Amino acid sequence: SSFFQSYPITGSFSRTAVNSASGVMTPLAGAITGLIVVLALQFMTGLFFYIPQAALGAIIISSVATMVDYESPIEMWRVSKLDLFPYLLSFWLCLLIDIKTGVLVGVAANVLIVLFFTARPGHQLLEQAPHADDAPDGLLPTRFYSRIVDRLPQGVAIYRLNASVLFPAVADLTDTMAELHSETKFAALVLDCGKVNRLDFTATAGFKELNELLHEKHARLFLACLHPDVEEMLARAHALINVTTFPDVESAVEAAHHFVVESGYTLGGNGSAEDNEKRPLLGAMPSVN
Repeated sequence: SSFFQSYPITGSFSRTAVNSASGVMTPLAGAITGLIVVLALQFMTGLFFYIPQAALGAIIISSVATMVDYESPIEMWRVSKLDLFPYLLSFWLCLLIDIKTGVLVGVAANVLIVLFFTARPGHQLLEQAPHADDAPDGLLPTRFYSRIVDRLPQGVAIYRLNASVLFPAVADLTDTMAELHSETKFAALVLDCGKVNRLDFTATAGFKELNELLHEKHARLFLACLHPDVEEMLARAHALINVTTFPDVESAVEAAHHFVVESGYTLGGNGSAEDNEKRPLLGAMPSVN
């Protein structure tokens, strides 16, 4: 405990609670407690007869009460209700079954939550802001799952990756892009990778699969703000074939727009190449680092 700051436990939970309430910092307290017990049994056994059990129970209760944290659940409820679920689950299982089961189930619940948000990191489909003052970069998030955007910026789909892409999130990313293409028939896809600082092997395979999927549909993939390590991994996996990378989103959108115009690709509705030529380009957008 003195070297690794671990909790100085003793033989039972009640004795540990007394140690904690007494400010014990090292297991040396166990030796002192044992010495006192031996001396008490040797010279004070007769006096113990007159100590009420209620008084002994009060000592234990008052010690355990200091270990109960009432403020954390209230703060969790106020800040993040989801984090309160494994907390209460572990608490009630420890209380009703045993401590080992409660701790293991609580850890498993937290692992599932982490895996869920790793698989669904909240990527955003972007659309052109109607007014320049609405967004500093001229783009606004739109809720892809509640409505498909009818007018993409210059007919180009812009998708912002809000976290590193690991294997649980690969299928969701590729399926979302396939669904988006089937609905909007975009000719160019710009992926804003400014927040992606790590990929794993499955993710590189997913990017390669996405590139091949778009190539089959005569669409083009543009990657913006790639981290050097991420770009190197994609290059080693041969996932950057026919893919153009750019240092910022603005350059990628400009190149994607020109690709749409030059290809003469019809985007559906009034989104012909001629109409795309007349659309104003995005306003000056800062580089995304």
